[in-house]
Amino acid sequence: MVHKPSDEEEKYFQEREIERRKEKKYQEELAEAREQDIEAVSERLNISDRELSEHLVDLGFGASTCAVFPLIPLVYVAWADGDVSANERARILEAAEAQGLDANGEAYAFLNDLLERRPADEFLEVCLSAIRRIYELLPADKATEAKSDLVSLSFEIANASGGFLGLFGDKVSEGERQIIKDIVGELGLANTRLGDL
Repeated sequence: MVHKPSDEEEKYFQEREIERRKEKKYQEELAEAREQDIEAVSERLNISDRELSEHLVDLGFGASTCAVFPLIPLVYVAWADGDVSANERARILEAAEAQGLDANGEAYAFLNDLLERRPADEFLEVCLSAIRRIYELLPADKATEAKSDLVSLSFEIANASGGFLGLFGDKVSEGERQIIKDIVGELGLANTRLGDL
C-alpha cells in the first residue's frame, strides 16, 4: 500500500521546495551580480585578465568601489607604522575627493573602512599586480607620469605625520620607506626620489 502524505507532511514538503527555489534564485542573483562586478572592474580598470578581475572582485572591489583602486598603495603607506594618523587619513580622503569620489558614496565608505582596519598583505600584492598590468597598457609617457604621481603622493602621505609631534625629526618612518620601496619595485619605476629613502 502506497503511503499518502498527511496534510502536515504535504505542507512541510511544499515549504521545503519553496525554500529550495528561493535559495536557487538567490544564488543565481549572486552569480549575476558577481559577473556584473567582474565586467565593471575589467572595464573601469582596463584589465583584460579575467582571473585578475575575479580576484579583485573577491577582495571587495565592484562597480561602485573600484574607484578606490588607485588609492590602495597610499592606504598601505599610511598603515606602515601600525596605525593611520589623522593627517594621513585627511590627506588620503582629500586625494579621493580630488579623484571625484563622493563623500557619501559607497566607494568613499569602502576607503574609510580600509583606513579603519588594516587590509591583509595579499590585498596589497594583488592590487599592485593589477596596477602594474594597467600601467603596462598605457602609453609609455602616461605610464611614467602615473607611476611618478603615485610615488609622489606616497611621499606626501608618509610625510603627513611622523617625527616628534609631526614637527621634528624624520617624518618618514622605516616602515613607510619600505612600503614605498615595495611599491616602486613592483611598478618597475626607477625614481630619483628613492635617494630620499
